[in-house]
Amino acid sequence: GKSNVTVVAPVNWEWFAPFDGTRVHKRGLEYDKLKKSIADQMWSFTCELYPQLKKAKIGHFEAGSPLSNNYYIGSRKGEIYGADHSYERFSLGNLIDTRPAITRVENLFAAGQDVLCGGFAGALFAGTLGASAALGDWPAVWLGAVWSGFRYIP
Repeated sequence: GKSNVTVVAPVNWEWFAPFDGTRVHKRGLEYDKLKKSIADQMWSFTCELYPQLKKAKIGHFEAGSPLSNNYYIGSRKGEIYGADHSYERFSLGNLIDTRPAITRVENLFAAGQDVLCGGFAGALFAGTLGASAALGDWPAVWLGAVWSGFRYIP
């Protein structure tokens, strides 16, 4: 009986900007206090939502920050799921410009998490749109997924 819990929440980049350019694990006491304070608040809120976790024996607890994302996955301002989640990114014009068939290269289609929105669901949906564009028959792709009961989708 072991379990894992991952809690993800947005934070303000400006809180961590003063520490940008510092080395991982050597950012200083103020940074550590800020990160711990946010992590403790997140865990407390998680325990409010899932009270059974209050009794959990915690073997390891770790918190990251936007700077952790910059270091480990190459973000610029702590983005966790690829491209920045800004108003401009989700504007109608940008969504039109990044649709699957926009590559202007024959038989090359854009598909993946940053075509529409971030994360697994965004990648799944954009992949389905890409397959629809590649096959030239979007109803067949969507109806096939529904008919199969999505059993081939991991």
